[in-house]
Amino acid sequence: MPRAASRAPVINALVESCDPRTAMSPEILIAFIAACILLGLTPGPNMSLILANTLRSGCSAGLVTLAGTTTGLALLVAAAAAGHELR
Repeated sequence: MPRAASRAPVINALVESCDPRTAMSPEILIAFIAACILLGLTPGPNMSLILANTLRSGCSAGLVTLAGTTTGLALLVAAAAAGHELR
């Protein structure tokens, strides 16, 4: 049996659509990676809340806030993985 026939049809379509002539250039890839890193390092509203609570009420309050925001994020990820949408 040929190797391509043993793969799922979706995988075959993806492999066959990967044309080296349409691949992302190294310059674009480097810019994309740099943007991802920069956005990942940018503090968001959760970080602002954790920092504010830590500075106002101490380390233990900051850790409680961290636990709460992490729990909330985990619940949102679980809901998204289960296919629910929040409105």
